[in-house]
Amino acid sequence: MEWNYNLNEAPIDTPIQLLSRNDSPILPPQEFVGTITYGRKDELTRGECLVGDPDYFYRSAMVAWKVL
Repeated sequence: MEWNYNLNEAPIDTPIQLLSRNDSPILPPQEFVGTITYGRKDELTRGECLVGDPDYFYRSAMVAWKVL
């Protein structure tokens, strides 16, 4: 399956593969397995990091997702 760049279409609270943004020299793009969930004011946010560096997961901007 190809990357879907519309995070609003990602399944909520379900493990998916996530891709971080690639425009930072400090935080190069990486792939993670994690969840997307609702945060404050019902905005989408990163949920749990299941595979990958959690610190990097929570500091990076996620730009795409795909089903495992």
